[in-house]
Amino acid sequence: IPEKKLSLVSGIGNYEYLHFGINIHGKKKNYFETALGIKPWGFINNNYQLFYLCYGRRLFKDKPRKVYPFIHLKALIWHFNNTYNQFAVFGINPEIRLVYAINKSFRLGLSGGILYNSPFYYQRKTYLEVGWPKQWQPSFSIQLLYARK
Repeated sequence: IPEKKLSLVSGIGNYEYLHFGINIHGKKKNYFETALGIKPWGFINNNYQLFYLCYGRRLFKDKPRKVYPFIHLKALIWHFNNTYNQFAVFGINPEIRLVYAINKSFRLGLSGGILYNSPFYYQRKTYLEVGWPKQWQPSFSIQLLYARK
């Protein structure tokens, strides 16, 4: 994690899709993160929006190293709408994140875990196709974190 208190986050993931946000660092052991995501490909036929809040904590004591392991918990809300279905879903997502220090300003984060989905709105528009979010799904993302020197 960059040494500064505030980092910009951008990345791509299977639930976050293309996302941008901020990461606020605590005493080098924890962080809070928030981001907005969209699925820009196939936007004409369907649209997808996501918002998440995340709390993360470093797993091991401070030792200078290139890769830092974290565990974090995300709470996310996502909305999907296409010609067949529309639903809004709340998800809880524990993940492991590995952060690689590229240099003093940039970090690369790889996250993976499992997501529990709980739909709170569903509308079936036609009977041609049925869609429904799976209750448990794997999640993964790659992110670039930037903090000014």
